[in-house]
Amino acid sequence: KFRDCTLLVRIGNAPEERDANPSRVPALEASMRAYADNKVVTVVNPALGTSFDIVEKAYEFYNLYSWETGFGVRYAKSRLNVHREKCMHEFVCACAGKPLQSNSRSTRCGFPALMQVLRWDDKGWYICEHKAEDNHAVSVNCMEKLHWKSHRHIDRYTRDLVKQLRENNISLSKVYSVVGSFFGYVKEVPFTKRSLKTLCGKLNREQSKNDATKTIEVFNAMRAEDPEFKYSLQVDSDG
Repeated sequence: KFRDCTLLVRIGNAPEERDANPSRVPALEASMRAYADNKVVTVVNPALGTSFDIVEKAYEFYNLYSWETGFGVRYAKSRLNVHREKCMHEFVCACAGKPLQSNSRSTRCGFPALMQVLRWDDKGWYICEHKAEDNHAVSVNCMEKLHWKSHRHIDRYTRDLVKQLRENNISLSKVYSVVGSFFGYVKEVPFTKRSLKTLCGKLNREQSKNDATKTIEVFNAMRAEDPEFKYSLQVDSDG
């Protein structure tokens, strides 16, 4: 049973991520299992008591929920404990809040949907409040949903999948098709092919940097074993 969420717990100094536990079912997997058993309204269900190892996973979970229901999300207010560490965070609809001027073109219309998470003594984050009310038209199809900024974001699970595929020399088009299979159809992928291309470029640069570092480490090990072994480096303008 979920504990009372009305009070914040003084957890003291805590690491950014909760300790791994192989027996702990991830939030998304638990939500999908619950949907298969009960056929609730949405596959991704921000049920009270749902837990996450880090706050970023809570954001990604709520972002998936907002994709399914047709709106975008953003980070909102947070609260610090006595050790100046975050112990509460809110995620709201991108249309939450009021425009500063009555005649502005702001999309903010006081949309009340939100999800609040608190940190507990096990260093994890738990959903303590969820409001699903809406007061504006939601996005129905994929192209409408992609207009929301949060849905151009590629979550860490998809990033890891893309990284593994690219490391095995899978082409960009095939990577996009594989990702699409996880969402049922390519047209349901919650980000554009351009976003995927940008991510792949970033991964390639990171991989090139790692390859150069590993090569130097190998050369240093060879020189330690053989003092006569020599090598030279030629660096570019970035060093």
